[in-house]
Amino acid sequence: MQWKSTLSSDEKAMLLRQTRGEFDKKYRKTEDFDKDLPEEKVEAFSKVLEKFFDSEVEDYVKQRDAKAPDYDRLKKKCAVKAYDWSLTHKIVEVDRDASRMEDMAEARMKAALAKGDKTLVPCGASYQEKWIMKNDDEESHKNNVEFLAKFKTAMGTPKDEAAKKMLAELSVPAMGEKWGLDVPEFWAHQIITAKEMSDKEKLSKADFMKAAEDLTKKYAGENQLLRQYASNLRELAKSETYVEGKTRGQWARELHEAIAEYNKKNKMDPPPPLDEEHIAELDKTPCTKPDDPEYRNPWQTAAKLYKSEAFDSFGSKYLLGIYDTPEQAVKVFEEWNVEYEKARAQLKEETIQWGKQEQARLDKDPAGQERVRKAVEEARR
Repeated sequence: MQWKSTLSSDEKAMLLRQTRGEFDKKYRKTEDFDKDLPEEKVEAFSKVLEKFFDSEVEDYVKQRDAKAPDYDRLKKKCAVKAYDWSLTHKIVEVDRDASRMEDMAEARMKAALAKGDKTLVPCGASYQEKWIMKNDDEESHKNNVEFLAKFKTAMGTPKDEAAKKMLAELSVPAMGEKWGLDVPEFWAHQIITAKEMSDKEKLSKADFMKAAEDLTKKYAGENQLLRQYASNLRELAKSETYVEGKTRGQWARELHEAIAEYNKKNKMDPPPPLDEEHIAELDKTPCTKPDDPEYRNPWQTAAKLYKSEAFDSFGSKYLLGIYDTPEQAVKVFEEWNVEYEKARAQLKEETIQWGKQEQARLDKDPAGQERVRKAVEEARR
């Protein structure tokens, strides 16, 4: 650059130091960093920049003017590819039992902390994680068989039929075959933490196995309790009955009497008295009838439910409903999609007809189109 040749060796060295020390906090505080070139050389450099930008502007204008607009660009763009308007379907499992278990677990943990009880093993939701076990030699295969036997013993006999069946079907494959074991995430983290503490304290394998077995037994007991609680809630919701003329207040009185009798029989404190004003309000409210959607609502009676969701090509989500089985969720989507496709076909036909009408209107006035193009060309000059 011609301007650079006008700088002295000292000025070049100063610019180099300032450039290298731009992000050096200590250097930025020195007087050398604040030095500047003589005013006439700064002004000369600004003129160089001005010529550079003027040249760039001229090149841009020449390129812009040389390129004619494509008046049919929109039509060509639309003809490149047909847009996919189809819907996609998604089924989301809603584990209602897991929600019930989580609520009960939280309540039990709070009660245990309030009492200072440290023996309760917290049990979160029933998330699973997969453990890939080494099973490619005699020693690892033998350890796996021993581990699974102790695991089943520690888990006991679950009252939940699904859990009982799953535990009974667990087995170690033949040596050399891959083995992946789905285990409760919360329990897995407890065992991993226990192993880390065991290694830190340098405990023997037997001591670690004993601690792991104890944790597993406590976890299994707590898990079975929570599963039973969730099952009891479902059965309670299923037992909802309707008696013509009976009010909610009457049910509340009968429930209070039953609780009082149970507490007396088990030598427990009697329940607090009912609020008569509230009971009077309940007497005015009739019970839910069998034809009411809230009567034995699946949200209260089901262990799992399934959300049926549809997504359009723009990313919008539509909740079609919540159903008892995946098959019902799929059926509803298929029925909904048929109506959606009909509406899309009608809209597509209307759009095509509108396009034809607009094109016909433009074709009737070619002179008008030419005038518009000339005006655009003149404006660009």
